[in-house]
Amino acid sequence: MIFLFMIKTKRRWFRPLVLAQIDIMPLLRSGDINISSAQIFGLDANLYKKDKDAKPNFQFVLDSLASKDNSKKTPLHLAINSLVIRNGKIKYDILDAPQTPNKFNINHLLLSSISSHIIVNKLDNNSLWANLKSLSFNDASGISVKQLTFETKIDQHQGFINDFSLILPNSHVKLKQLSTHYQLENKKLINKSLKYSIKGFKADFTPSDFAPFTDDLRSLHTNYSTALEAKGTYDDVRIGLLSIKNEDLSTLLHAKGWVNNLHHRPNWKFSLNPITINNATLKTIAKLLHQAIPSTLNNLGDIYYKGSVSSIRGNLNAHGTLRSSAGEVRLTANVYGKNIRAK
Repeated sequence: MIFLFMIKTKRRWFRPLVLAQIDIMPLLRSGDINISSAQIFGLDANLYKKDKDAKPNFQFVLDSLASKDNSKKTPLHLAINSLVIRNGKIKYDILDAPQTPNKFNINHLLLSSISSHIIVNKLDNNSLWANLKSLSFNDASGISVKQLTFETKIDQHQGFINDFSLILPNSHVKLKQLSTHYQLENKKLINKSLKYSIKGFKADFTPSDFAPFTDDLRSLHTNYSTALEAKGTYDDVRIGLLSIKNEDLSTLLHAKGWVNNLHHRPNWKFSLNPITINNATLKTIAKLLHQAIPSTLNNLGDIYYKGSVSSIRGNLNAHGTLRSSAGEVRLTANVYGKNIRAK
């Protein structure tokens, strides 16, 4: 048995039309909430807090959802076969927080043209299984998400994000799977139990798409391609593939390696096969870091290196072939503190 609900509110901070079909029998039998379909039209939410410590203007909604009797907590069981949002708008402000025009600010959001299709296969007190079929929106900072999709499964011992895809005006980020395995104690992560893997990460991106996060990227319109395969634990990571390149291959990195002892004094080793950086890219990196290029490095011009680099207990080592505008050399070098040995 399915009931159709239509909800319309004229509250100044929340003006949607909601249509929902709810399966009433599971609700009566066990308290499970099964929503066959829900559609939200004309979402226009104006949410705010007077300051970071104040309660939000929608606090009474949160209070109404909270259990009044902590000794009788009702288990949550929710499923939504289809939730559709069309042309929504959400404004959120912490009123005393400073404004940052044209820069993303979590304290001041103005999301418009929100359209989304969401499936919640299962949501209960211990797990979530959901599929974001599509999400698009614009933010006043200049962020424009053309499409975001992924599936996620999370429980008390593991979590997965599958088939992640993010499309921006000039960028496309894809991830086949991010998997995590862990143990919790009193709802907190046991750090040493964490294991994770990243499979099938690929991105074609233009840095200027991310300018709302840092203005230094606004003038960078070169397209780059990246790929990453990695796995690790709380204290180490092994990178099976790290690739970065631009269209004309004047910037190229193809590497694999490992890092351990992440939370103390990290050790690391990478094989570069190869790394190529032209002088223009060096200048771009220096500009992003707000640092001048050392004259000795600048005089080398375009740089090509194939070999290994490592840092073990403070010993920095390099062994390979270095080629630049100055010529080619077989390099073996060791740096420890102020002591430098090379041949």
